Amino acid sequence: NSLIADGCDIQGSVKNCILFKNMTVEDSVTLKCVIADKNVRLRSGGTLIGHESYPLVVSKNSVV
Repeated sequence: NSLIADGCDIQGSVKNCILFKNMTVEDSVTLKCVIADKNVRLRSGGTLIGHESYPLVVSKNSVV
């Protein structure tokens, strides 16, 4: 149930998310109910979890 734009590199787990272009999700990363703008990089081993009625938003060009 995710929308993932072209150019994303997904190596982790993504559920119920919206990911804009050029997003990088490294190994062992878990995303749930997240909206991530373009050019976001999520480093290995992290977990980001929002709520279905209030998703977690990551602004563009962020490194988390």
